[in-house]
Amino acid sequence: MFQRILDALATLPSAWAYVLLFLFNFIETAAFVGFVVPGESVVLICGFLASRGVLRLEWVIALASLGAILGDSVGFWIGRRYGATVFLRFGRYVRIQSHHLEEAQRFFARHGGKTVFLGRFTAWLRAMTPMAAGLSNMHYRPFLLYNVTGGIVWASTFSLVGYFAGQSWELLGSWIGRAGLALFILVMSSLYLASLLRRKKRVFRVLLGKMDRLLTRELPGLWPPLRSRFAPGAWQGMQLTLSLGLLLLSCYAFVEIVEIWVGKASLDYLDAQAQQWMTHLRAPWLTAVMKSITLLGWSAVPIVVLCTVVVLWVKGKKQELYTWFIVLAGGGVLLNVLKLMFHRARPTPEFVLAHGYSFPSGHATAAVLVYGYLSLLVWQSPVKSGWRVMACGGLMLLILLIGMSRVYLNVHYLTDVLAGYILGGTWMLLVLLIFRVLHQFHPIGKTTL
Repeated sequence: MFQRILDALATLPSAWAYVLLFLFNFIETAAFVGFVVPGESVVLICGFLASRGVLRLEWVIALASLGAILGDSVGFWIGRRYGATVFLRFGRYVRIQSHHLEEAQRFFARHGGKTVFLGRFTAWLRAMTPMAAGLSNMHYRPFLLYNVTGGIVWASTFSLVGYFAGQSWELLGSWIGRAGLALFILVMSSLYLASLLRRKKRVFRVLLGKMDRLLTRELPGLWPPLRSRFAPGAWQGMQLTLSLGLLLLSCYAFVEIVEIWVGKASLDYLDAQAQQWMTHLRAPWLTAVMKSITLLGWSAVPIVVLCTVVVLWVKGKKQELYTWFIVLAGGGVLLNVLKLMFHRARPTPEFVLAHGYSFPSGHATAAVLVYGYLSLLVWQSPVKSGWRVMACGGLMLLILLIGMSRVYLNVHYLTDVLAGYILGGTWMLLVLLIFRVLHQFHPIGKTTL
């Protein structure tokens, strides 16, 4: 199927290929064609054709986004106008009743924005979500906000994946389709289990209480402290347990990279493959974009830090300021010590001026220490959850792009960037854990973790 679509688009004049790209993404959700052929297949193929010069990448992204946004809007208004009538008239044949419509309306009132945004990335949900949102009387303004954001992110992601994947686009497309189906099954199963738990809450509560009393009686020395390690409310509970596990995993990953690199094993091959891949991707416009992105990982960092410090100081967030100072200062010291310890030379030729040793990447480390900490602050802010998710997602994407820019500009190996990510994340997590524990005994202000 993929090859037939590719052959058809490749033989058409580019203007008609653009028209078909827009129309397919429009009717995918407006006419529910996405159940048959997922829209990301066409976007992936057009991204691949853009990498071969047949189409222009910016037009692929723009038209795929526009088609997706308009198609979702039409699906929304179809659901708003005709959905309830069809739902109530024919629903009885599949045991769907009016109270199910009320449950759907309550669900979209609580989770409508997240559903619209995340549903865009799964073919089955993408075909149903706009109509379901309209059927559930979700307000159009928030729907449009998440629809536009999701459509642009979705179109950009799959266009760039097709552009960068090269000849592997077909294999990638098949795996994306399987992953989308698996995600759809997982989401539906989770919703069913959540509904079951909500209906049988009292029964489950009684069963869990009996199990807790039994384990407390049979394992008095083991079960109570183990239970407290996973209690969501206690400071030494679930958050601390997960953080410690993540810290140990990060330390293990960093040690593994160092051991393999010192042994000159398979990571050399990984670095060579990454460099070769970037060589095929290089284009004047993309090089200009990567040079701009890489500035955000170093030159723009002092400005970002200064602005954030001023905001935290004005708001009286002393704990956050003290924590971030230790994170940045200690991270800088660790970075320079490790660079001197390993003194790894940079790859050549470099496309931007770079100083010092290569391992680990200073830009990748700084990106995690600065933008990663900012994402924590944003996540704990009183802003609406939808905005927090988008802001944190944007910061995480920026961290990844900064690392990619360093490999693209040939001033770092891929393993330098990976080590920088792990170093920054491990150090920041360690500092946050220490402050978390100290805060219980010497409170300064609101804790960050």
